[in-house]
Amino acid sequence: MENSLKPSYIQFRYHSSLGAHKMTLPTRQWSSAGGISGFGSFTSWDDSIRDVGDMVDDFVDLLVPKFPASVVFDDWQVFNWNETAGFFIPVAGDGFTGKVGTDGTPSWFYAVESVFTMFDTEFATAKLVLLDTSSRGNFARRTGATADAQELAIFGGYSDVANAWASRNGARPATLRSVSLGINDELKKQYGII
Repeated sequence: MENSLKPSYIQFRYHSSLGAHKMTLPTRQWSSAGGISGFGSFTSWDDSIRDVGDMVDDFVDLLVPKFPASVVFDDWQVFNWNETAGFFIPVAGDGFTGKVGTDGTPSWFYAVESVFTMFDTEFATAKLVLLDTSSRGNFARRTGATADAQELAIFGGYSDVANAWASRNGARPATLRSVSLGINDELKKQYGII
């Protein structure tokens, strides 16, 4: 199952003042049963039942401090692999209310990408890519020892055994290797930034 989104994944849609983005994060197997929000549940890595709506809201709450106020999280959708059909089908989703960037530091954010690189529990590489994040004027590459508190909080939520986020290898993200900030060349072209 290496480099696969199976068995399930969540797609987030968000936008900045310049462009719209999608973020696709693999998860453990989605179930229509369990949970209290009406969106189903996952069996988390500690084998407890994790409500989908709560897991999504909690994670986005960790993300918004990394973005300026011009970034808004729009909605999310769970996709589940259907073995019979041979493709992913949407099974749950909802819009966000009030999930807006909270970083007020005056800094460049146009086309800035923050790339979290991790090892999963099987030592395969897992990545989390955030677009149009606040640079805070600091493009230095960070490690698990030098990442800031908000970056560590994002990694903590993504790797928490009480959640069900997964790598494309099907294992739990477990060790933060680095957080790298840079300018995404493709976005720079789309935005017309010279």
